Amino acid sequence: MRRIFLFLACCHFIVAAAGEVIFVPGWLTEYPILSQYHNDLQTIYPGNRINIWRWESCHTWKKSIKNADAAVPELVEYLSNLSEEERRSTTLIGHSLGGRIVVKTATILAQNQMRVQAVILLGSAIDCNTSLALCAAASEEPVISIFSFNDSVLKYAYANAEKCYALGFCGPSHIPDHFVQYKLETSDLVSTYTHITTAFKECSVHMAEQYFRELLLIKQGQKTPYRPRYDYSQVKRSSTPVPKHMVIPPLCEMQVLDSYAGWVLTSVDVNFCYQSVTLYLIFDHNGKIADWSICLPLNSRFDEIKGQIIALP
Repeated sequence: MRRIFLFLACCHFIVAAAGEVIFVPGWLTEYPILSQYHNDLQTIYPGNRINIWRWESCHTWKKSIKNADAAVPELVEYLSNLSEEERRSTTLIGHSLGGRIVVKTATILAQNQMRVQAVILLGSAIDCNTSLALCAAASEEPVISIFSFNDSVLKYAYANAEKCYALGFCGPSHIPDHFVQYKLETSDLVSTYTHITTAFKECSVHMAEQYFRELLLIKQGQKTPYRPRYDYSQVKRSSTPVPKHMVIPPLCEMQVLDSYAGWVLTSVDVNFCYQSVTLYLIFDHNGKIADWSICLPLNSRFDEIKGQIIALP
């Protein structure tokens, strides 16, 4: 009888220890891809129940943004109805627009004094200036955010549609406490000055499978958090505002004139007022436009920036 009791107690412990993984997919993600995602997540989280959280995505981007925001209250309600023990054994994972849903959901949970076990963001399609303090407060474990400078969907499509940079492309403007970043590397890099055909061919970087592989390596302890190699805080940025239509440069061949510590000085010929002119751009280490000029080279300005960047020990 004692052995039976111990066996049942162990079974109860195993069931209680197994949590729920809620995965919120991105834009236009449908079956059978979701079936494969379920299998991938089961590999990363063996013994956990995988819950693919469906929301109403559509082919219109702006409508999908609204639908993503509209899906937040339903996910909040689901999590609110769980017991505290169940909620604290739940992992929230969001990819692309699903990351937007997860960030907003976690923010509301924190406002309601509720927490989940973990919040994980994969190539999140949400403004990099979004405050993440409350999102981090809603997670027992440090929030994991995987981003990629080589994610051409976020680099080009998202930035041109939203006129801002995505969290999943360059990371947050301000990193809160309890928040850890990992940089997704790929064998075929998508550079800021890539050709349009290369950019579209390498949109596969944005696929959830790429981020799942990185997440598996993180869970296995094979990856280290992203740490900048330089201190960029001393760099004085130009006071000249960048026009909104120039959040991302034209998708055409650019010439690299100089580079240092992840910053790049480029030039590209563009049509401006019905005539061809040379556009000069300085990109910072996050791939954002730090300075720009039409016809006037920025070599001296770039030399000044290089002098302000300090290598970290």
